[in-house]
Amino acid sequence: MDRPGHPPDTENRHSRPSEGPELLARGGRLRYHPKHLPMSVSASDAAIAVSCLGVLPVMIRLLTGLLIGSIMSRSFAADRSPRFETHVRPILKKHCFHCHGEADDREGSLDLRLVRFMKAGGDSGPAVVPGDPDDSLLLQRIVDGEMPPDDAGHLTDEEIRIIRQWIDAGAETVRPEPESADEISLITEEERAHWAFQPIRRPSVPQVQSSDRVSSPVDAFLLARLEAAGFSFQDPARPAARVRRLFFDLHGLPPEPEDVQAFERQPDDTAWSALIDRLLQSPRYGERWARHWLDVAGYADSEGYTDTDPERPDAWRYRDYVIRAFSRDKPFDEFITEQLAGDELIESPLNNLTERDVERLTATGFLRMAADGTSGSVPDPAVARNETIADTIRIVSSSLLGLTIGCAQCHNHRYDPISQEDYYRFRAIFDPALNWQKWRHPGQRRVSMYRDADRQAAALVEAEAKKLEQERAARQAQFIASTFEKQLAKLPTEMHEAARAAHKTPPDQRTDEQKALFRRYPQLNVTAGSLYLYDQKAADELKAMSRQIADIRGRRPPEGFIRALTEIPGQVPVSHVFARGDHEQPRQEVVPGEPQILAEIPGLDDIPVNDPSLPGTGRRLALARRLTSPKHPLTARVIVNRVWLHHFGQGLVATPGDFGILGERPTHPELLDWLASEFIDSGWSLKHLHRLILTSQAWQQQSACPDDLQQADPRNSLYGRAPVRRLDAEALRDSLLAVCGQLNTRAGGPPVPVMADLTGRIVVGRENIMGETPGPRIDLQGEERRRSIYIQVRRSRPLAVLATFDRPDMSPNCELRRPSTAAPQSLLMLNSDLMLQYSRWLADRLQTEAGDDPLHQIQRAWQLVYARLPNSDEQREARHFLEAQTAALEQQTPYQPRDDQPPKRSAAAESLALMCQMLLASNEFLYID
Repeated sequence: MDRPGHPPDTENRHSRPSEGPELLARGGRLRYHPKHLPMSVSASDAAIAVSCLGVLPVMIRLLTGLLIGSIMSRSFAADRSPRFETHVRPILKKHCFHCHGEADDREGSLDLRLVRFMKAGGDSGPAVVPGDPDDSLLLQRIVDGEMPPDDAGHLTDEEIRIIRQWIDAGAETVRPEPESADEISLITEEERAHWAFQPIRRPSVPQVQSSDRVSSPVDAFLLARLEAAGFSFQDPARPAARVRRLFFDLHGLPPEPEDVQAFERQPDDTAWSALIDRLLQSPRYGERWARHWLDVAGYADSEGYTDTDPERPDAWRYRDYVIRAFSRDKPFDEFITEQLAGDELIESPLNNLTERDVERLTATGFLRMAADGTSGSVPDPAVARNETIADTIRIVSSSLLGLTIGCAQCHNHRYDPISQEDYYRFRAIFDPALNWQKWRHPGQRRVSMYRDADRQAAALVEAEAKKLEQERAARQAQFIASTFEKQLAKLPTEMHEAARAAHKTPPDQRTDEQKALFRRYPQLNVTAGSLYLYDQKAADELKAMSRQIADIRGRRPPEGFIRALTEIPGQVPVSHVFARGDHEQPRQEVVPGEPQILAEIPGLDDIPVNDPSLPGTGRRLALARRLTSPKHPLTARVIVNRVWLHHFGQGLVATPGDFGILGERPTHPELLDWLASEFIDSGWSLKHLHRLILTSQAWQQQSACPDDLQQADPRNSLYGRAPVRRLDAEALRDSLLAVCGQLNTRAGGPPVPVMADLTGRIVVGRENIMGETPGPRIDLQGEERRRSIYIQVRRSRPLAVLATFDRPDMSPNCELRRPSTAAPQSLLMLNSDLMLQYSRWLADRLQTEAGDDPLHQIQRAWQLVYARLPNSDEQREARHFLEAQTAALEQQTPYQPRDDQPPKRSAAAESLALMCQMLLASNEFLYID
């Protein structure tokens, strides 16, 4: 998508998902379990990784070309003779249609949309000579690099080979071509046949040879493919490993040792199902799975767009809404509808909202997550408004449809059957609420949560406060007048009249003579601010009354606000296509609707221009009902794929935000459709999906596997073993706090603030600037140890510990996290003050729970950090380390701590903390096996 005034975006942004701990900085593959490897990167590795960044854009373009070529190659593998519609048209659409097909004024009078147009040619003659590629001008220009232009990107060797082979074979088509250009369809039959646009049909659960390995229908679909390849599932993981994996999957937190021990005593299916249910009922579940959705929603607590990055004081209510929705297993179709059109569902007036309508309106915060710079000064307000709308379209389309609709903002989509007109039809759905010509900045969109009862109570409180204010004002005037007269009495009588007149005159209206009088006799300038200089007792009476007034006003019901999206009744803007995405070049009018490929699905209601039965236009509500219809081919597939992704580390479709032509095809299409159908039939219940997946043998199996399976399926696309995954940023920070016994589990409310420390690192804390220097650090009373989902997401201030471990930027959202392995991660785990603090907290916990016995401390440490007991070798080595380290520390010269420093820790306590740091920095802690 090209934005006016911005360099063109690349549409080739779809890289394959990371393979997690299997990848090193040099790109080598590990053969050993990652927990046996040190969490470190050498300087040479880091240098190689950095040097690769410079060639990344070139690699992306190359890989995209190879991907298109591979798609084309696969489609004519059986018949080596390519055809125009299936093999050549997608290449020309990507590179050439913009100048030679879509535009009204085609360059060189050449139209490449039909083969007969190419044979007829343009100003330079025939573009294609069937059977003679060397005499075909189209191929000559491509090979010579003359076409496409440099700024459009040249064809890859594979794409050129396909075109050459097609011409050489006679430049054939699959079917007869239209008689005229007016009959050319934007969408070809091949594009209509794309898997993601087909109806969701519930397939039969396949029969497998090893039926004893089937605990869930999920297993049958996976096992059928595995058996066909000569493989099967691995044995179940150890009970402790399964419990640890389950806690991280559902809570993003490690289990307590008692949780592990309870399941180890009874590791059967009944106990496993009961444990799953218990975890799904915990508030920790909602916090964990809300984080996944907040990624695709682009959640942030600041507006972004400009360097000032103003805070969003009310965004947290949307975050809490999402947490509640997941905790309560709100039907996902209802969840989608409320987020898209909660304002069109409310039954009470905006100035007197019921609790139910507050919930619905809060949900529309989903459509207010895109960066919005319109509250401040921006170079071009119209551009800023339209960029906010464009980012909102990206968020909606990638999160719910799994399509890159945003790539059609400036021209027809290069890969998918989505026209530029489709883009503006889709945007028209949101135009009444996001009307760029009658824009409302963030402050104007806030909706008060006050009801009539709140306003009445507030009015009574204000009346009481004003009455006391009047009394205070009268008393203050009396004190000032009395004090002035006392000072005036000290001056000659003939000056009194002039002095009184000057005192009654406001300072900015005094004459030069009056100003001179007060300069000569400053004691006459008695004011509210200087009263204490003359009558301290009177000033203290007045101060007490001010405090009393403040206390009264403190009894007002607190007024909360919602960051919501609403329409203004009666405003129905006319929508247009913008030429090249430029709002200053409106073209033809469009009516609201989904892209044509989806709009033509039978059985779905059209999206109205203006529904007279609703206070708003009803456009977004109609969209929500289309998306949540069982007849819609995308929504349910997209959602179940995301659930699968977070349980297995990769989706059945590896590109969760792109189900289009350029995206990956599903590895198990029948399973994807079965899950989507089951999801709908269950009432759109996420917890039902969790139970299906978590009770499967596929999820419970161990990660170790035979070499032949590793070699045959290195990406684990067959799911013949459990994936090994690194903890994500939030799970890592939260787990460190939990293991150390320091996690504050208070839920909900405004975010915990972040700030820059003295070194410039972003840390949890509230700024306390005194002049130009930082003042004493403000005690947050344990709030700094809350779960990461409650820490402020300030776009310009990414929390250092989270950013280091790949917490994504919201630009505008995150469709898929890609974990990295980088030197700063090792440095943070081994050298930071933060990790030293965590390690000491854990040591303190061990001393509290295990006493002074080193063996008991070691066993408790392993249980807390690894969810298992240490083996005999580990116990012996750990005990030897503690003894040696304690002896070494005792030999050091003792020091006397300053008054502002904590007392020195004993050698034994510090040795225990060092051992804890080694455990916390290990790969066994950082990875889920």
